[in-house]
Amino acid sequence: MAWGTCSLALFVTLRSITAKPPRLRRAPTAADLNNHHRNTLEEIFTHPTSGNIEWRNVLSLIEAVGTAVEEHNGKLKLTIGSETEVIRPPHGKDIDPQLIADLRKMLRAAGYSPAK
Repeated sequence: MAWGTCSLALFVTLRSITAKPPRLRRAPTAADLNNHHRNTLEEIFTHPTSGNIEWRNVLSLIEAVGTAVEEHNGKLKLTIGSETEVIRPPHGKDIDPQLIADLRKMLRAAGYSPAK
């Protein structure tokens, strides 16, 4: 075995032994969100429901507090906390009132609400 191969194998072995365990990431709270995410959260919880909440802002919020995975059929699997929904992404830039109601339910169940 060549010197370089042996030292590389030893380094990889030592690295895996001394590697720190992965840190568990806690779920972000509403206070941890940036200003854009907090504004989108307030728009989702506003009554009466706004008709011009932009999809890209909602998707950014979801990715900040949970996950959004595109499935093979073009739908999105959204997970926030323990809540999971499979939705069809909107074709336009704004989301419809039913999606707003579903997001409101998911966010509330995960402990998110706008600051009062």
